[in-house]
Amino acid sequence: MRRLPPLKFVPLLTRGLLPFNDMKPRVKICCIASKQEAFDAIEAGASALGLVGAMPSGPGPISDEMIYAIARLVPPPIATFLLTSEQSAKEIIEHQRRTQTTQSKSLTNSPIEIMTKSERLCRM
Repeated sequence: MRRLPPLKFVPLLTRGLLPFNDMKPRVKICCIASKQEAFDAIEAGASALGLVGAMPSGPGPISDEMIYAIARLVPPPIATFLLTSEQSAKEIIEHQRRTQTTQSKSLTNSPIEIMTKSERLCRM
């Protein structure tokens, strides 16, 4: 499916050429710290859950074991995001594999850099 440039998208919606009624906001609830918080967020309509791994500083991190336990309970199509402080593509991939989240986000690298390195690592 061909993607439309962002500036052309809105006029198509207002003229009724795209299914506006089928569009639903997607919401990610961050800093989930327990199974109960995950259940509450899902019940409230969250499309994704953010799970914060160990950080050099700042509030909100939970153990990898808790992230794994929460990620295992979340049903598709709800996404689980791991926020990691790992810096190399290999470390980020290993952290995501340990926690079994559906997505990962690093504080230090750009997504394009990680994807490129991740694709090369996965091909090995």
